[in-house]
Amino acid sequence: MRSEDPQPGSDERDELARLLPAPPEREIPSGRQRQLQEFVVNHIQDQGTTAPPRSPKRRFAYATGALAAVAAAAVVLGVATGGGNVPPPGQKTAAEIEAARVIELAASYAEAQPWEPPGPDQWMYIKDHSVSASAMSEYKGMRPESVDETWISYDGSRFGELVDGEGEPEVGGYLNDDSYPYMLSLPVEPNALIDALEKELVGDGAVPRDEASSGTTDDGVGLPGNQEEWNAWLFARISAILRDNLLPPNLTAALWRAAGMIPGVAVEGTVMVEGRETLAVGRVTEAWQHEQLLVDPETYEFVGYRSVAIADFSYPPFGDDPAVTETAGTTLWELTRLDAGFVDNVGDRP
Repeated sequence: MRSEDPQPGSDERDELARLLPAPPEREIPSGRQRQLQEFVVNHIQDQGTTAPPRSPKRRFAYATGALAAVAAAAVVLGVATGGGNVPPPGQKTAAEIEAARVIELAASYAEAQPWEPPGPDQWMYIKDHSVSASAMSEYKGMRPESVDETWISYDGSRFGELVDGEGEPEVGGYLNDDSYPYMLSLPVEPNALIDALEKELVGDGAVPRDEASSGTTDDGVGLPGNQEEWNAWLFARISAILRDNLLPPNLTAALWRAAGMIPGVAVEGTVMVEGRETLAVGRVTEAWQHEQLLVDPETYEFVGYRSVAIADFSYPPFGDDPAVTETAGTTLWELTRLDAGFVDNVGDRP
């Protein structure tokens, strides 16, 4: 989880608005709005229990925690972004061309890293710093900042978690679609990788990407129904895999290159995280937020992830909950990776 000023001032908001395309005036389709409400509210409420989290279905795989749900649930509901400064069809903007360069450098960095495959009895350990200024997370009483340590068993059936180093890790069963063996089964050729990820949702009933319309159809259940929604979901899914895993160099590189193939991905400038400058590579989704992968501007190592509201957005009232509004310029969720590796037991560190 990361840290940059969680509540940008008016000057920063103006600069962000200047750099990013203007969102269109368009409402979220009713089916996706309904699912967004249910998922955000229920998932955040679930985090109040002491049991280890249950992994959501892959359609929400990028929402692996309460803050992620707030920041990213709408991404899977993506609609056409539109806006000004759009180049003619087939032409890329300067920011998109720069993104291709940065992503290839990030992929090359990943490919060059040493690697020792984990054993089947080991646990994947990841330590992150998380920061959120989201109105929904505040309403639900979530911590605005935390250091989270997680341990996930090789087969994905067990999970351990420790927040801010308080006490001992909580350990329990973990229903995880993304077991390590599944991750290792993914292709390392970018086009084939995208096809494999697409099949996850086609299996859930989504219209295949090559058959999806260019419009804004609503299937009523939150699955991609058009090209933009597929692009939004794919970027969110790839971002989540990079963010939440420690994978072999060739697969990590393939994920980066697959992300670079998604339309609309662009370099959005520099972001200060943990006192260091990073490059933000991302895309506008759902017309009101910008998802970003963060990399070191010199080495192109993966640093973290960020989601920023670029327009005001209100979650409509749901159940006993009032409408909650996210304000343009708010850092919804920011994550910085502090450490990662494979260990023999929950509680061990690399």
